[in-house]
Amino acid sequence: MKKFLKWLGIIVGAIFLIIVISIISLVVGQNRYEKENNTTTKKELTQEQQDSLDIVILENRINYLKDYTWKANSLIAQYEANSVKADEMFKGKTIVITGVISDIGTDVLNRPYLMVGDYNYSSVQCVFIKSLTSEIAKLSKGQTVLLEGECKGSLGYVEMADCHFTRTINKLQKDVLKLKSK
Repeated sequence: MKKFLKWLGIIVGAIFLIIVISIISLVVGQNRYEKENNTTTKKELTQEQQDSLDIVILENRINYLKDYTWKANSLIAQYEANSVKADEMFKGKTIVITGVISDIGTDVLNRPYLMVGDYNYSSVQCVFIKSLTSEIAKLSKGQTVLLEGECKGSLGYVEMADCHFTRTINKLQKDVLKLKSK
């Protein structure tokens, strides 16, 4: 009789375990199905809604540029005054600088760069990706540029990486006016 009860307990336990596993797999499978076959449809924006969204994005960009654009010479002066403090403010962050091109070249990895600004014989080196070489080739020393990139700190000069050109506030404001006049 003890053997029979032992086997009965094992069989009931196994059936219970199978039922629990089945329920769990059904719930997980249902969640996966709902995620893969999401029946909600995306509503397309009207042109007026898209224009309103574009205006908000452009106005946010204008405010960002007003608040976070540094003159190259001011950035250099910050590093010369206190490089530890300047690193806390800028290093690892994406910033926008404006200044006059003092040199154009390529680094040891053949990436194009611009030296921008001239403060106490120092500049900001703005390194670009290779695909922007043709744009850099069109520039000349003495031109004023507006660039955005990640500040890497100072090694005798302030270095910025992954730089790209950005539209000026005036160009952005003109785009906003065009959208508002539609």
